[in-house]
Amino acid sequence: MNGNQVNIDEVVSNILGSVPQTQTTVVKLPSLGKMYGLKSEHVTVRGMTFDDEKALLGAKTKGQSVDLLISRCVQEDINPRELIPQDKIYLVVTIRALSMGDNYNLNVVCGSCSHKNKIEVDVLNVFKCNYPEKPLEFIREIELPKIKKKAKIRVATSSELEEPPEKVYSKLVNFVTEIDGRQEYVIIDAVLKKLPIEDMHEIIKNLSYEGIGLDTRFRFKCSNCHKEEETEVSISQDFFTMR
Repeated sequence: MNGNQVNIDEVVSNILGSVPQTQTTVVKLPSLGKMYGLKSEHVTVRGMTFDDEKALLGAKTKGQSVDLLISRCVQEDINPRELIPQDKIYLVVTIRALSMGDNYNLNVVCGSCSHKNKIEVDVLNVFKCNYPEKPLEFIREIELPKIKKKAKIRVATSSELEEPPEKVYSKLVNFVTEIDGRQEYVIIDAVLKKLPIEDMHEIIKNLSYEGIGLDTRFRFKCSNCHKEEETEVSISQDFFTMR
């Protein structure tokens, strides 16, 4: 490194000396991490940089933007497309809070009087995270209520659940790994085609875990008609930007 370069570095360092480093934190995944092969239930997350935000704005879909953000801001080697929805939502909400603070401003239309309310939400305090008693697994065993047989189901990833419901339902054979001890694809496929609707709904219900992770719903009182309503924060591209 030549002398001029050293001087430039010193000048730049002095100019930016009071700029704080990008904030990082260690968080516990709602799934507790075992299903991804992680050695710990905790991962290290950092806040967004301006380069991250520029990259985010270039993403074509919400799914792509969220996956890109996680891949850039989570230290551990995790494929964002393999995350279950609860882990993905928790990570992106944490990244947003580290980057821009806990408060999120949004406009909510009252369902009673159609008045547009401007609301500020403290995302990490309002959205409580519920954890399971033990680490979640990708394969879960259930009982099909009508035929009274055991089945093993592979939990769907967030990326798979982003597809239209009819497309997910058409691929149910890919999520059922075993029925009554049989693991052959052709047998499972044949059984599913004749399975009672109640059993099919049981399989669909168990494609994802319920009751864990962040609940992004909250209640507010309309400033116009004063009626209490419930709404939900949408995890979209705007959730991560200053717009």
